Amino acid sequence: MDDGWKLNVSFTDHSHSGCVKALALSDKNILASGSSDETIRLFNLGSKVEMGSLLQHQGSITAIAFHGGLHMFSCSEDGTICIWKASSWECIKTLRGHKGPVRSISVHPSGKLALSIGGDKTLRTWNLITGRAAFVTNLKTAADLVKWSPDGSTYAVVTDKNVSIYQVETASVSYKIQCNFRIHCIDFIQSGMLALGGEGGTVELYNLVKQEKCLEYSTNTNRIKGMSCLHCQHDTNDRHFVVTASSDGMLKVWDTNITNCGAQLVAEVDTKFRLTCLTVSPKKHVKHKEATRVSADNKEIISHTTKNKYIDVKDKDLKLKTSKRKSENSDVPNKRSKPKKTKHSQLKPQKSTCKGSTELTSVKKSKKGKRKRKNSKD
Repeated sequence: MDDGWKLNVSFTDHSHSGCVKALALSDKNILASGSSDETIRLFNLGSKVEMGSLLQHQGSITAIAFHGGLHMFSCSEDGTICIWKASSWECIKTLRGHKGPVRSISVHPSGKLALSIGGDKTLRTWNLITGRAAFVTNLKTAADLVKWSPDGSTYAVVTDKNVSIYQVETASVSYKIQCNFRIHCIDFIQSGMLALGGEGGTVELYNLVKQEKCLEYSTNTNRIKGMSCLHCQHDTNDRHFVVTASSDGMLKVWDTNITNCGAQLVAEVDTKFRLTCLTVSPKKHVKHKEATRVSADNKEIISHTTKNKYIDVKDKDLKLKTSKRKSENSDVPNKRSKPKKTKHSQLKPQKSTCKGSTELTSVKKSKKGKRKRKNSKD
């Protein structure tokens, strides 16, 4: 292991009353976490404060995804997919169609299409321009995960120990991957290169162009629950990192050489918690700094308190950050910058049906230079 890398805790939060099952990070450094307590919590990672909670779903949150900094997608065991406007956090559309829990969702890089996997053995394609289902694909068995490639030309569907790679042009399966273990997480290192992990702590990399396995290595853990790939421009070299989170509490960062088919462990930390999911910054190219978020569930605490942790990568100094949590009753910060107005939205907003309301406080300057506080409600 490279001694030049370090992991240090910097930020921690205990807002959820249930196990955290989903994490997503927007381009504007906003972290969203979904839990079995049926709520979505929002955090501003720049100021390290909680922004509020979203109460729209009637079941456990199973997956969250951002598209840029404009929209957020969330799915739940109640069979619905909610689309949120990231500026006002208003639920502008609810997609209905699955006759069971929605297990996974992935948004096309263009933002015009989305794929969702449900327990009803269907793969649904959604037209995000109209906000309606485009078509439904029946599957032989219920799938677990779906993921678009970075260039949007292919997508992967995971079913237990198998992965099916679909080509958009032909609308058919071009490559099938069979593993000896149950797959819990997948991510594209780059277009045409897929990484997957699961039971037994093994990571496998597949070249989708040559349709062959190019690398396999063990993380020396019992089960990989979360995995994210990171492309970093370090000096003049392009480096690819694979971050893994396992059920035994180990968080590891691997420097993966896709050219020479090798992987080196550069950093690791024992969080002492059962890790459940992980996300990294969605930026395609990282120069000197990158943030990674991890969620953990501590079963020893009766209230099922969860921890959220993240990593900052700066040169060869990798730090795992956490911070003290705010008051449990505080759902929003005292100050929040006014969101920028967008010229148009792809989706027509509908009347929000959120159970809870979020109180926002804005600060304005008077003509004399004094500061006034103005309270409003979303």
